[in-house]
This record gives sequence, C-alpha cells and structure tokens, in this order.
Amino acid sequence: MWTIALRSNGARDVALSLRGPECYDEVMGESSGKPRRRWFQFSIRALLVLVFVVSLPCGWIGWELEQTRREQAVVAKLEQEESLVLYHDSGLPASIAPYFRRVRVVHIRQWYSVGSFTYQKDFCDASLLVDLKRATQLDLSNTTISDISPLAGLPRLTYLGLENTRVTDVSRLSTLHDLKQLNLARTSVTDISPLAALHELEELDLRCSQVRDVSPLAALENLKRLNLAATPVDDLWPLVGLPRLEQLDVGFARLADEEVQRLREALPDCTIAPDPKDWMRPAQRGGACLGGVGNQPREKHEIQKDRNPERGGW
Repeated sequence: MWTIALRSNGARDVALSLRGPECYDEVMGESSGKPRRRWFQFSIRALLVLVFVVSLPCGWIGWELEQTRREQAVVAKLEQEESLVLYHDSGLPASIAPYFRRVRVVHIRQWYSVGSFTYQKDFCDASLLVDLKRATQLDLSNTTISDISPLAGLPRLTYLGLENTRVTDVSRLSTLHDLKQLNLARTSVTDISPLAALHELEELDLRCSQVRDVSPLAALENLKRLNLAATPVDDLWPLVGLPRLEQLDVGFARLADEEVQRLREALPDCTIAPDPKDWMRPAQRGGACLGGVGNQPREKHEIQKDRNPERGGW
C-alpha cells in the first residue's frame, strides 16, 4: 500500500515520502538509536474519504446560495410589477438569513389603472416562475396567462389561483400532488380529468367554468369544498362517493330540483347551497361568479394586509 509519511526534525528539512512500504524504514528510521516516533500518516483512500465528507456540507451551502440567487432574480422582476412576495422563515440569524431565504407566497398584481380605466394584468409567461421551487402559494388570478405547463415544476404548491385567466388545459397540474386548494373559476376549462391525480385536494372552485362532467372528482377522497355554481353540470351523482365533502355550491347550475334533492339525501352531512327553492340566494351573496369556495387561500390575510388603499394597494 502506498503511504504518505511526514517527518520533521527541529530545524532540519521536512521529509515527505510517497514511496511504497519497502522504503518506509529508510524515511522513518532514526540513525541516532533513539526510539522511533509515530508520525501522522494516512492512506490515499482515507484522504479521498475525508475530502468527500467535507465536500458534502460545502456543496449543499453552495447549492442553496445558487438557488437563492436565482429566486432573487425572479423576485426582482416580480417586484417591478408590484407583485407580492413572502418568504419562508429560515430560522437563521438575521445577518445571514437574506442569503438563504426562499420564496413561499407569490401573488401577481391583478389589475392596473390608466386614468379612470382598470385593465387586466398582462402577465402571460409562467416560465418566469420555474425557479421558485419552494413556493407553496401562487395566485395568477385575473391575468392573461394561458399556458401553465411550467407550473408542473413547482411540486410544493398547496394553493394555486387561476380565476379569470385564459387557461383551458390543466393536464400539467396532475403532477402537483401536494395541492390542496385550486381555483379555476371563470375559465374556459372543460376537461378536469387530470385533477383525478390530486388526491390531497381539499377545495376546488369551478364557478362559471365550462365543466360538464364531474366524474373525475370521484377519486378525490379528501375533497371538502366544491363550487359548481353557474356551470353546465347536469349530473351530480359521481359526487356521492366523496366521504369528506362538507360544502357544495350549485347555484345557477343546470340541475333539476330532483337531482339536487337526491344528492341531499345521499350526502346528509354535506351542506348543499343554495336551496333550489331559494333562487335569490346566489344573488344575495354577490352573484354566482363573484365569490365562493376556494377563491382565496386559507392564509389570505397575508395577502390582503398589503392591499391598503392608503398605501397605494391594489
């Protein structure tokens, strides 16, 4: 085995040997007859293991710094659009926390005003957000976005708002397995079969969409709140198998009174609104397409607190 041997004798030169074991005594021997001293020695294999162990934390720190740098580049562009960005609590000291902070919530500014006119936000490139790997809440409602395929690279999302956008295809959302709240209200989405893979989904808003077939939702065993107001749905029976469904809104949906009553009997613990005889109730709540389940994330106070008109809020 090849050995590294290091020797120092006072002011004399240091001897370093990379030779084989047959030359070890020549380097380490003592001609004075004094007892041999055991010098620090290690094999090449031990050196490689040591380098590998030390490189692991260094590599992780470098990777975290690079990811933070990429996220900050995205945040700089979003802040130019006056979007709201909130961060994870890293738990690190304040002196180094900014170097490791990661984006948690992104809320794209929805409207902008010119004079007395208000316009929908022209935000259509979701690829800008692909570096926000640890974001858990993303609200793109009331923007002009249509292609949401880049969002498949944000696996930690638990809330996604796409209300009043140009989205028609939700097939790429099937990879967001941690998603708990999804808002597709006032979109042109017709096929929701990809949502059958979102087994953690608890709230789904489909108000004023073009969804007709709700049978894919039968696989969502954790679904608690569902809004089908003002949709062309005509068959609710696939929802009978949802054991945790607590709230269902079918106001202005194209449903016969008998269909709603049959569902009430099948799901006695579910609140189905509005009552088919009380047709004014949706209007009293602000209209079928002006609010509803899933319209805001559960932590909506984090977003709304920055909407103070006195501070130039949205």
